[in-house]
Order: sequence, then C-alpha cells, then structure tokens
Amino acid sequence: MKLRSPSILVSSFCMILIASSGSAVEPGKQIDGFRWSFPSADPMPDKPARGAVCRSALVKGDPNKTDNFTEKRNFGGEKGKRYKVTLRFRGVVEPMMYKNGVRDGEYFYIGGQPNNGTYNTYKLEVSAPKSHYFLNRCDRVGHNVFTIDYTRTIEIDGGATLTMSGDGQNGKMIANFKKLTVPGVEEKPYNGQFIQVNVLAVKEAPSGAAKDQANWTPSKKPIEDLPKARGLAISGRTLEVFQHGVKKEWGYEKPQQDTFIVIHPKSRRKGSPLYVVLHSAGHDVFSCVKCTRQVGNHDIYRSPDDFYALYLDCRANRGDWWWGGMHARDANLIKKNSGGDPTPAERRAIDTVKWAIKTYEIDPNRVYLCGNSMGGSGALGIGLRNGDIFAAIKANVPAGVEHATHRMYFPPKSVPQNVKLPDPPVLIDYSAPNDGWSFGHGRFVKAMNDRKYPLYFYWGPFGHANNHAAIMKINDLINSFDWLGIRKNQACAVFTNASCNSRLPWPDNTGDKAPGQVNAFFRWKNIADTKNKLQMSIFLVSPEDLKTTFRIPGTATADVSLRRVQNLKARPGETFKWTFGAAGGSVRADAGGLITVKKLKITSKPATLTVNR
Repeated sequence: MKLRSPSILVSSFCMILIASSGSAVEPGKQIDGFRWSFPSADPMPDKPARGAVCRSALVKGDPNKTDNFTEKRNFGGEKGKRYKVTLRFRGVVEPMMYKNGVRDGEYFYIGGQPNNGTYNTYKLEVSAPKSHYFLNRCDRVGHNVFTIDYTRTIEIDGGATLTMSGDGQNGKMIANFKKLTVPGVEEKPYNGQFIQVNVLAVKEAPSGAAKDQANWTPSKKPIEDLPKARGLAISGRTLEVFQHGVKKEWGYEKPQQDTFIVIHPKSRRKGSPLYVVLHSAGHDVFSCVKCTRQVGNHDIYRSPDDFYALYLDCRANRGDWWWGGMHARDANLIKKNSGGDPTPAERRAIDTVKWAIKTYEIDPNRVYLCGNSMGGSGALGIGLRNGDIFAAIKANVPAGVEHATHRMYFPPKSVPQNVKLPDPPVLIDYSAPNDGWSFGHGRFVKAMNDRKYPLYFYWGPFGHANNHAAIMKINDLINSFDWLGIRKNQACAVFTNASCNSRLPWPDNTGDKAPGQVNAFFRWKNIADTKNKLQMSIFLVSPEDLKTTFRIPGTATADVSLRRVQNLKARPGETFKWTFGAAGGSVRADAGGLITVKKLKITSKPATLTVNR
C-alpha cells in the first residue's frame, strides 16, 4: 500500500473523531482532494524518450503483486438519504481498456472489469448503492500519457464506504515523458501518474414517491449486475442499460421497475437521429438487442450505425403486455385496453422517448419507431397516435391492427370532437395474407386511405417472417422507400385512391400468392413552404431508380393531400389555387384544414404541385 501523507492521516483522524462523537460527517468532505498516485521510482530525465517506461515506486516485493494501493473513506451524510454527487477528475494517466460495463464519456467507465493485464487501473467503488467506476478508459492501450479533466455525477448513500484503488499490474508504467502538467492541481510535471478528485456539488437525491414520480430519472446500470445483460455488446458502439420506476401520471396501479437500452452511434454528434424499437412477444429488451448481432435475425431491430437506438421493454411487467394494446385473439386484452385513451405502457414508452431526445440531444424531427410482430402492433398503435413525436414508423408483420384501430378511432368509431390528433407519421407496413396475425388489414388500409393518412403497404405470402432477405424474395419492395429520410418538420404528400395500387387480398382472398403494394411507387420532394405558397415536386419512381420484379407504371392517378404543412396553414373551408404541370384549378380545405387535390396525373417525370393562397 502507498504511504499516506500527513494530510490524509489528519483527515482520517478527524473522520474517526467526528464519527465517534455521533455527528454526521459532511457528505463528500472525506474524498475531496483525494489522489490515486503512481509515483515513479526513477528520476525524470531532462529529455525523456517518447513512450518511455519507468518503474513504480509502489512496488515493495513482487512487482506483479505489490504495484497497487487501496484507500477507504466514509462518504458521510445522513444514513437513509441518497445524494447526487458531482465529481471532477483531473490528472495525468496512461490508457486502459475495460469490458462488460458502460462507457460514459471519453474516459469514465461504469461497472465492468479490466480488459488488459499490464496497464494501470484507477477505480472508485461505492458500497451503497453498490457500484464501481473506472477513470481512465480508452479504446486501446499503448505507450502514451495524457491529461484528463472531466466531471461526472453519481449517486452515493449517506454513510457509504468509498474505496479508491489502483493497480499497476506489473511494476511498470508509462512515464510522464511529455512532462504534462495539470493547472490548478500540479503546476510542475509530475514524475509518475495520478488522478485527483474534487467534490463540486452534493445534493440530496429525491426518494420514495418523489423519486419515482415527480423526478423520474432513469438510472444507468452496470451490465455485469444484470444477468440477462451479461455479454451484451454491439461492435464499435457504446451500449447503456437503464432502469427506472414509474411516474404518477402514467397511471400504473402499483410501483414497477422497467428497463431500456440505448445504443450510441459509432460517431456521436449533437443532432443525431433516433431509432426506437419495440420487441415481439418472443423477446424482451435484452434478447431483442442480441438479435442485432446477426443479419437475418429480426432485421428490423438493427439500427443504422449513425443513429442512436432506443430499445424498450414490455415483458417484465405483464400489465404492459402487447405494448398496452390488444389483438383479436385475446378478449381480456381488448376489454382491458380498448378505447382511445393511451394506457400506462404507452405513456411510459413516449416519456422514455422524450427523455432520450433530451438526454442525447437528438434531432427532434428525426425520431423513428419500428417493431416486429407484437412490436409491430405497438408501432402502429403508439406511433400513429404520436405524429408529434415520430417522423415515420415501420411495422414488420404487425400482430394485429386493433391497437391502432382503437387509438386512432377508426370506423366504426370516429374522432371525438374534444380530441385533436396530430398529423400521423408516414407508415411503412408489410404483412402476409397467409399470416393469421395480419387479420383486419383490409379495413385498416381502407381507414388509412379514407382518413388520408400516409401509407406505404406491401404484402405477399411470406408468413410471419422477420428475415428481410427471405421476405424480399417474395416482395422486394419492403425496403424501397427511404422512411429514415422523412423529417417531421417538412410537408408530406399523402397519396390516396391511386390507380396503380394492387388489389388487396383481405378479407376474402388471403390464399392469393401474388405479392402486392399500395402507394409503393409515389415520391415527393419539398420545394417551398411559405405563408402563402407551398410547392412540392411529385413523381413516380422510375425503373432506372428502383430495381424490382413489379412492373412500375409510367403514369398513375391519385388524390394528393398535404400534411405536416409548416407555414401555409389552411383554415377550414379556405379556398386555394393550385397548378400541377399544365393542370390547375381551385381547392377548398376540409373541416380539419386539410388540402387535397384530386385525381392528379403523375408520371416518372417530376412535376411541381403549387398551392397558392
């Protein structure tokens, strides 16, 4: 063990006196200014060689066993209270790799264990809540030293024991060959390595109902502390596991704990998009993420490398089953979750998405929702209702349309006068008529068309499949529309009553083996959206741009409605002038302020639809 300085001895003595007198130790005081130190046993040369190695002065015997130290301190504070403690770490260190934990920033690592047997480790352990952290995390090791200066906020219970330890592992370390200094801590080059911690702030954390409800904050969990999460990793991407309680406004009858997982993009940046995933009935949040390791295993679960990904869970608590929705095969679920009001599971999902948007500085106009089977049903029910959150949604063989039918007040119901639904996201749905879970898609597609909601729909006899390559052998259009290019803050063209749509096999011809599509070939591009004018290029995708076994028409007619208009806000009944190529006329906005231009003749040659006030 390293020698303790007089200041450390005095602090420890004071701590003993205070504790024995019965008074609470000021929280955080005993660790403020503590140093993890690896002093060098060799003098610092005037001109150290690049990448130079020196011996550790900690060694008092076998260098593989004695190049280490451990120091324990009482955190202080009142027992029974939990504190949020903001710590600042500064020092000169060498790199070290860790595994099976959670990366938090450039150098801080939550949980896990060392992943190299020769470089220095710097570790902080907390007895309650039980947790540990490493302080010099890097992607790779090597003969290098660098300065660190960062802050992190962790939770510590009153009276907890903090253990600060370091392990050089082999009696050697990378010398401070760069002669680095740390202003305010070490003004001269330190001969060796060190990290100093200072306590910047200590605040009492909310507890009980206040913590779980009014101040709902998910808690990051070390992977090794969760048996289902062990071994969970995505190559080249940071993965974080969070758990949380409930908020009162969600409406749960009793407390529960839920888990979600966040996967970072390979290159993190402010304003990244977010890919939200709802798992199927055969998975939970952990197995859902594990599927993403293998192409062909529930392909819709896999997020693009430049996206954040949020994986939610509805399996841990049975009251949340089917993502708070229902399906035609379960009368109890229908009875429990029917109607237009979202259930606690849906409110939880939406609040978690909002938390992720804020926490990771997501572009709020590029948030996308997807799901498979039960998760596809949830994507329809939760996604369509929340067009103010999601830009687009994609459902892989959704297990039922009842969830969406209830939440969107589809026929035979109608939207109540006191309910205003936001413009829904663009929906991509692919289902199989030979899959019993696709029941009801005929009336669902009709309701989407009659409401003038944006839909791209594909089908064929591919059963309840989740492998995109297998599905595309039957219908190669399922990934043809760039749904992840849709932005929530841009106007959207909705195509209805199109002449080029295939005939639906639901409900009476589900044995039909022919693949089909609705609206698969229509595209649009925004040109202008001002207070008095909207312009949009509308066209059919060409055979040169889309390779498919389907015959792409050269001409098609469709009604075109304009949703998510940002600036040309129409009043109910207001009249506008429109032109589209050589065609033109006037159009009146409906009772909801929706503008629809009927029977436009659309070709592969882009034409501009102009709507003027």
